[in-house]
Amino acid sequence: MKNGCEHKRNRCQELITLFVLLQCITASGADVQMSTAPYTVEFTVQSRYLNPAGHILQDEQVEVRVSVDSNQVMIQSRSPTNENVCPLAWATSPVRAQEWITAYPPIPPDGTHGLGSYEFDTVIVEKSPYSSGSDLLVRLGQFLYIPTNHTTFRGCSERDIWCNAGESFGYTPTEVTFRTRRQPFGSRNLPVQIAAYTPKYYYEPAASRMPFAGLPLNLSKSLANAMVKVPFAGPPFERKLWVLSIQQYTNWNGLLLATSFSYERYQDPPLRAKVDSDTVVVSVEGALVSIRRGAMADINPQLRPHLTVLDLRPQGELYGQPARYQAENGKWPAVGTQEYREIVRASKAELARQYGLGGSHLHTNLAFLAAFLLLLIAPAVWISIRKKHEGSL
Repeated sequence: MKNGCEHKRNRCQELITLFVLLQCITASGADVQMSTAPYTVEFTVQSRYLNPAGHILQDEQVEVRVSVDSNQVMIQSRSPTNENVCPLAWATSPVRAQEWITAYPPIPPDGTHGLGSYEFDTVIVEKSPYSSGSDLLVRLGQFLYIPTNHTTFRGCSERDIWCNAGESFGYTPTEVTFRTRRQPFGSRNLPVQIAAYTPKYYYEPAASRMPFAGLPLNLSKSLANAMVKVPFAGPPFERKLWVLSIQQYTNWNGLLLATSFSYERYQDPPLRAKVDSDTVVVSVEGALVSIRRGAMADINPQLRPHLTVLDLRPQGELYGQPARYQAENGKWPAVGTQEYREIVRASKAELARQYGLGGSHLHTNLAFLAAFLLLLIAPAVWISIRKKHEGSL
């Protein structure tokens, strides 16, 4: 069961595509307004994961419940047929506003194996509702069944919603191209197909193109986000990332909801660098099951008093790593408090112990950093010198 949970979490990056796609439906397809009454939506997803030859590697069904009230939301998922699919919940924080958590149960999970029955002992704390590591079904629930004007999305622009990084393979919101096909639905013209395309290049870790075999671990972490652009061979000079097709909509109290949809995700762009291919590696079919009034959107009753916390809020101070600690009474500290600063300080010390930050490694690290920067700027310097030389001839 533990391996199943880990597999579920690690595959979040791979499946994030639907998050971007389904938001397109609510953000651009209609003027969606928050319902005056709390409501609950349930839907199912059938996901197939394929190898390049088209053979099915995994085929799983998952149930999802989305609970929405005026200030809180909670999305829960579980598989009725596969115990290796770890149940989880995503919710607005029960501790403070503008904070979100993803919760996981102990291994093996407690509960009656019904949605809403699980207790959670591990939480991931984030400062944004849009995370590049969010679970596929969380993103489905967010963008199909939560209005974009809900308080949980306060401060998020339409472009943020459309192009939340993650399955965008490192591309920024301005780099991805969206192509849509629309059809009339009542008095509105709604998208029935949405496709995302890359620019004329893909991203590759800078370290993979340079000889850094002896790079210290702490420096490799600090440079983990250093990427270089590599052009695709072509034509065509762009690659299709994914396609979402919406077969049907329904209008429930002013909320436009996709009642059935399908989605195809293609191979990673670097694997199609030389020759383009429409090889599908993820195929998803989704269907709305029910909508009802009333919601139990507070996750607090399902959190255990003693929690393991993976805190993503101080990642910028911790070389992209989360802070890990124990929280009592189902609460964790607010950013800026003395307790929070102590946790960040302790996490930095632990990273220093693990990866040899500072001390006797300082001069070595600086030397590696200087070499790295030199290798990055050398091509540009060479081109500049060559242009000046050619101009003088």
